[in-house]
Amino acid sequence: MTQSWYNECKKYDYHNRQLYQSDTGHFTQVVWKNSQEVGFAQAQGSSMNFAVAMYYPAGNFLGEFDKNVFPPS
Repeated sequence: MTQSWYNECKKYDYHNRQLYQSDTGHFTQVVWKNSQEVGFAQAQGSSMNFAVAMYYPAGNFLGEFDKNVFPPS
């Protein structure tokens, strides 16, 4: 689950870090510097599976990407 979220990094535009990019929102939250805690839950429905992650403090705030999401080193 988290690997597929992290793989969104291939689409992330590090040159335009002030804007939320909807196709990379999972990735940016996974690596968000200010988020210190995370909880995961999984459930199986009759026709699909559900996965949820809750972060504290939450991330993906407009205007904060350049302070919380960094290019690979």
